[in-house]
Amino acid sequence: MNYRISFFRLMLLICIVFIMPINVFSGSRPGRVIRIPNRVSMSHKKDAAAHHLYFPLLKNGTEYISYIGLVNVDNQAANFTIHVMDSSGTEVITPTTGTLDPMGRFYAPVSTDELEGPLWGEVVSDGVLTGYLNLMGRDNERSMFVRASDTLQKQLYLPHIAPEVQYWNTYTAIVNGNRSDTEPSNVFLDFVSGSTPLDGPLKPLAQYYCEWATDVYPDPDGFPEGMPFWGKIWNNVAADKSDDVLAGMELFVRKGDEIHQECGLDLGSETAETLYFPHIDVNGSYWWTGIAIENVSTGTATVTFQPYDASGTALTPVTYDMTASQKLVKVVQSFWTDQSLDFPTNTAWIKVSTAEGRLIGYELFGTLDDAGYRLLAGINAPSSGEVKLLYPHVDSSADFWTGVAAVNIGTEAAVVSAVAYDNSGKLLKTITISDNLAPNQKIVNTVKAFFTDDSNDGPPEGTTMVMLESTQPIVGFELWGNLTPEQDYISGMLATPLPPIFFRENFERDDYTGQNSEWELWPISDNQDTGLGWDLASLTSYGTGDTFHSSYNQSVPGGFDYIVGYFGDQNIRNHQILVSPVITLPDNVSEASFYSQFGWPDYAEDPDAFYLTENTAIGDGWSLDSATALKTFTKADIQGFPLSNEPSLNGENTSFTRWKKERVDISAYAGKTVRFIFEINSLYGESWQVDRFEVR
Repeated sequence: MNYRISFFRLMLLICIVFIMPINVFSGSRPGRVIRIPNRVSMSHKKDAAAHHLYFPLLKNGTEYISYIGLVNVDNQAANFTIHVMDSSGTEVITPTTGTLDPMGRFYAPVSTDELEGPLWGEVVSDGVLTGYLNLMGRDNERSMFVRASDTLQKQLYLPHIAPEVQYWNTYTAIVNGNRSDTEPSNVFLDFVSGSTPLDGPLKPLAQYYCEWATDVYPDPDGFPEGMPFWGKIWNNVAADKSDDVLAGMELFVRKGDEIHQECGLDLGSETAETLYFPHIDVNGSYWWTGIAIENVSTGTATVTFQPYDASGTALTPVTYDMTASQKLVKVVQSFWTDQSLDFPTNTAWIKVSTAEGRLIGYELFGTLDDAGYRLLAGINAPSSGEVKLLYPHVDSSADFWTGVAAVNIGTEAAVVSAVAYDNSGKLLKTITISDNLAPNQKIVNTVKAFFTDDSNDGPPEGTTMVMLESTQPIVGFELWGNLTPEQDYISGMLATPLPPIFFRENFERDDYTGQNSEWELWPISDNQDTGLGWDLASLTSYGTGDTFHSSYNQSVPGGFDYIVGYFGDQNIRNHQILVSPVITLPDNVSEASFYSQFGWPDYAEDPDAFYLTENTAIGDGWSLDSATALKTFTKADIQGFPLSNEPSLNGENTSFTRWKKERVDISAYAGKTVRFIFEINSLYGESWQVDRFEVR
């Protein structure tokens, strides 16, 4: 059907939105109070033309030296600037600048001088970079990798605070990366059964750094009774009043003389139904592997731990019924032995999944007492795979080793190649490491072993990075450590999926309906609803005064908020489109993805759809006929999706589908200038929720 944007209806919508809110109550459905949008444009946290990386903690004093690693994963040269600041946001050294060619790498200490106090860093670039921190002990007996954050969040998950304070210190660094606003943030830890304000307010570009048992919960009171030792950090006591300005990381440091076990994790806001733990090692009296899992949803979730051997054969699983907000932290064998089951021998990796909620998690590798408590590495659990993974820190010289692990999580056998690069971005060598990697099969080896053959003893000279390229999606990570004079430390981090995320929208800001927003809302010609057809869940309210977010409380794929395409009121069609900013796609673009959920699917009649258009001048008289439907959700599709079991989404007259990640191939539009469109077409029917829209 040739739907056009109606100028008359657009004017009617604007007049009614500005003149009067409407409160309609319709049968068993809550009536919507139209939110009058705030027409004052919010300051954005960063220069929209630049890309940013955040390093929430740098130490460069007498005990540690901080190395920053950067790789240009864009398809053109990128200029960058490294800013190093103290906890107040004051720059302490002259910024470092440089230029990287595609796949070029920078790796250097933040300063050759000793710098006082906890610091943090920000990298600003005109191209897409990925980055990581290597925090090295000056005694060369400690090291940890932590990935840089490439986005700011309204809310961060803190997956663990070690309660065994006699053995462990837990440190956390949080930064307010907002360069534009002057409004400070009041940072809180919400730990389910209560909340604790952290020292603040946290001003723009300021850092908060603490050790939880010493600085936040000191004796005699100590940790609050019933604390689950994980939580959410946000920058206001009410998350719907906060803004997306936070980045963070945490460190675990084992106590004791001659003990050098330390590791770090970057903090994020993404949740998932499935998590992958690509490497498990419980080798005799040398290694232990620990796993932490949190059920961040609002209801009980049955969680399955499915182990596989290295060939991809499924072994005996174990299940746990995890209540809302419950955490499980165990050495991996205990997940089985605590249920009087034998831990499957030959376990090489584990998939943890649920159909009833959303999870976060990570794993730790460490050496046991017999090995001297010397080695420790922390790895965030990935939730999805890609066909290219970058391992950005490789050293196969006589003094160091680099190990690489990858698992085929696809449905077919994969051909996997390893590509070696040097710091300039030059491709040095490509080899095939598996021509038939079966589904769920794992490959693990040192980089040196991968590239060793009859005529080569390791990778080409100058190799500092390795890319794994696969015909099926893979997940993986790397471990790096020293060899001489003895093995003193290891560091680990997830591999970087490529192509990189070129554009991301987490739907956390409250200016989508503001007149200066880069996103646009337009009614289609047959639209009858005079309200905002799309709005944030935390901002639209109902006859009860509650918001969509509070009425339908649930765990979401990322952060706190999401955007909602509303159901029409009774016999009033809501047919409106949410239009992205104008985006020029890179030459290596591969896909667009987003998380999708439908409310009240039984009411669905007309299709909802996701489009791309090269006609970027959307306005009065514009037609969807000039757009290409990339994904259409028919009545049968919407009603066929499995339903969520979270309590507030599964009651009388209420049902929501589970969140589902949709991925669409857009490689045919490489180099094009486009806009993306979400179309809601609801006649007193379903709602459509969207979160974490990404283009890579």
